[in-house]
Amino acid sequence: MKTNALGFSFYLRIDKQNAKGESLIFAKIRLNSQKAEISTKRYIHPRYWDKKKYIAKKPFQFCKELNEHLQVVKNKLYAAYTQLLQSNKSISVQNIKDLYLGKGKIDVVTMVQLSTLHINEMEQFLGKSSFRGNYKNYKTTHKYILEFIPLAFKKKDLPLEEINYSFIKQYEYFLQTEKDCTQNGIMKQMQRLRKVFNWGIRNEYLTENPLRSYKISFKKYDRGYLKMEEIAKLENLSGLSKKLQYTQDFFIFQLYTGLAYSDVIDLKVKDIVSGIDNTPWIIKNRVKTNVKITIPLLPKSIYIISKYSDLSMPDKNIFPRISNQKINQNLKELGEIAGVLTRLSTHLARHSAATTIWLSNGVSIEVVSKMLGHTKISTTQIYGRIVEEKIAEEMKELKQKLRGE
Repeated sequence: MKTNALGFSFYLRIDKQNAKGESLIFAKIRLNSQKAEISTKRYIHPRYWDKKKYIAKKPFQFCKELNEHLQVVKNKLYAAYTQLLQSNKSISVQNIKDLYLGKGKIDVVTMVQLSTLHINEMEQFLGKSSFRGNYKNYKTTHKYILEFIPLAFKKKDLPLEEINYSFIKQYEYFLQTEKDCTQNGIMKQMQRLRKVFNWGIRNEYLTENPLRSYKISFKKYDRGYLKMEEIAKLENLSGLSKKLQYTQDFFIFQLYTGLAYSDVIDLKVKDIVSGIDNTPWIIKNRVKTNVKITIPLLPKSIYIISKYSDLSMPDKNIFPRISNQKINQNLKELGEIAGVLTRLSTHLARHSAATTIWLSNGVSIEVVSKMLGHTKISTTQIYGRIVEEKIAEEMKELKQKLRGE
C-alpha cells in the first residue's frame, strides 16, 4: 500500500499586502507531488514572520492568538485528510481543500472520531510539538475509549452531545473495575481525557468540556526506594546468565544516573560528553518531556558504558534494545537471587537514585531536580520527604552538639 507523504506549512504572499504593509498568510498543502494553497485570511508584517518555523515571532503583539489560529487551520486540514482516509474516498489536495472550505463536510460529531483525530495529530507531530512518551500514553487512553463505549453502551460510538457527567463516571468505574487502575492511574486517564476535550474545544468540535465539574484528585504516596545494603546485594551478584548480567548492568546504571527506562534505551554514544569539569557527563533531552538533563557520571556508570558502547559510532545506542516489561521480569528473578524483598522495577531504580544515592549523600534537592529533568522543584520534593534515616541522623548529630558532646 502506498504511503501518502502529507505536509502542511504556512508562508507569506508578499504580492498580497494591505495598506499597513502586512502580507497575507497562506496555508500550503503538500501530498506526494501535489500542492495547493488556501488563504488563512490573516495578515502579518514580514519582520514578525519566522520563515523556518512558519509561525509569528514573539515581538508581534498578537503572536499567541495568531499562532493558535494557524494551528487550528492545520488541525482542520488534517481532519479533512483523515475523513477522506476513513471514508475510503479519493485523497487529493483538492479534495482536502474542498472539505476545509465547506464544499464537502467535515463531520467530527462522535467521541471516537474526536479521539481518533487527536491521536492522529499527535502522531503527525511526533518529535515536533508532541513527544513519544506522551503519544504512547494517549494511545492507551484512545484504546480504553474504544473498549469502553461498546461495553457500557452496546454500540461502537457515541455522539459528542451525549458525552456528559454520567459518561465520565461510568468511564471512571470502567477504569477501576475492567482495567484495575489505581486511584492515581484513574486520575491520569481523566487528565488526558480532559485534554482531549480541550483540544476539541480549540478546534471547534465542542463548546464545553464534559469534565469541567469533575475533580481530579491524586492520592499521595511515599515513593519506594532501595537502601544501600539492598543495592550492595544486587551489585555483588556474580556468575549470572547473559540476560541477568545485562539486567544487573541496566539496573545499576539507572541507580547511578537516575535515568528512566526510556532514556536509558534511547541513550546514544554522542550523549556522553565532556562536562564543565572535564569528566564524562550525560547531556540529552528526556524522551518523555523533551526537557534537557545534565548528569555527571559516577565511576560505576562509566564502567558500564565501557562494557556496551563503541565510541567510534556516535549515533549508536549504548544499550541493546529490550522491552521495559522484559527488564522488569528479569529484575524479579534478579531480586530473588540477591535476596532483596523489595519488588524491583526500572522505576524503582530512578526513585532509589534520587533518595539513596543522591539526597542521602548530601546532593541538594535543586541539583537532584535538574538531574532528574523535573520542571518543578515540588515534584522532586516527593523524594526528599522520604529520606527519614538522613533526617534522623542529622538530628542526632544536632542533639549531640547542643549537649556539648
